[in-house]
Amino acid sequence: MKLYIPKLSTSIPALCCAALLLLSATLLSQDNAGTGVKPETAEAGRRYSVTERRVIKWENKLPMSVTGTSGIIYIRGEDRDDIKIKAIKTARAPELDTARNIAREIKLVVEVPMDRIVVGSNADSRIFDGLTAYVDYSIRAPRDMSLDIETEEGDADIADFDGGVEVQTASGAVRLRDVEGESLVSSERGTISIEGCPELSFAETGAATVTYRIKEKIEAPAVVIITNGGNVDFTYPEDESISFVIKAGEGEVDIAGAKLEKKTDIKLDGATGGFVETKYYVGGIGEDTKVSITTNGGNVKIKNSVFMDPSLNRRRGRR
Repeated sequence: MKLYIPKLSTSIPALCCAALLLLSATLLSQDNAGTGVKPETAEAGRRYSVTERRVIKWENKLPMSVTGTSGIIYIRGEDRDDIKIKAIKTARAPELDTARNIAREIKLVVEVPMDRIVVGSNADSRIFDGLTAYVDYSIRAPRDMSLDIETEEGDADIADFDGGVEVQTASGAVRLRDVEGESLVSSERGTISIEGCPELSFAETGAATVTYRIKEKIEAPAVVIITNGGNVDFTYPEDESISFVIKAGEGEVDIAGAKLEKKTDIKLDGATGGFVETKYYVGGIGEDTKVSITTNGGNVKIKNSVFMDPSLNRRRGRR
């Protein structure tokens, strides 16, 4: 799996994750049976949408790539042997007729080259001033499938997969839940929320927040979390064998009872000729997984929890 590390820049509002959950629920509630193109829907004077559905067989256990612009990408793994795709193609314009014409020109593209399944469209979220077009995807796919997701302003909500998942966004938020395979997440400005992904190895964002909640046990030998000023909230089960290296710069570190030792590293700055003092934390319980957290000024909160709430310990296949 190719590792992608984007440039880091500014933040997006903390409400992005809440908007992601709301829109995901909307897509799910609208996901009815059937294929083809449904009658269009219009919002007076500005927005026009066309819904299209496809169902394709999953052959040769190929991975799937999904690309988007400003629309949401919502994908759930299930015990199935086909891929069910729902695409809501939307255009916005000052005049309804213009929006209708643009929406009808958006083409859902589903291709199967030699090595993967590719899902996308010809929509451009910035066609020109005053006009936009995008596609919201709601996809149900085989649980064993591996995914490669890339979007610009749109959010990504992925859950319930045994295969590996890689997600890249520019400013879109990322929510990853119950992915058993190797996971890599990167966003220039979007918040990242991860729960129950034991083989997460890399997560990076800008000034937004990264939240990682481990339900049972980390399987990855190493986890790297990086933000450019954003906060990190890391929760792991009691007695988990983890060693930490935490570098928060001027940010605050709350270890909440974790067995970490505060250290100071002094190095010569070749540019200024002076000495630079860096404070960091090391320690933990055991060596099975090495967790490196770097925030460049963001706050870090480490919590040790048993997750007594049964809803946090449900196994996959129950949804």
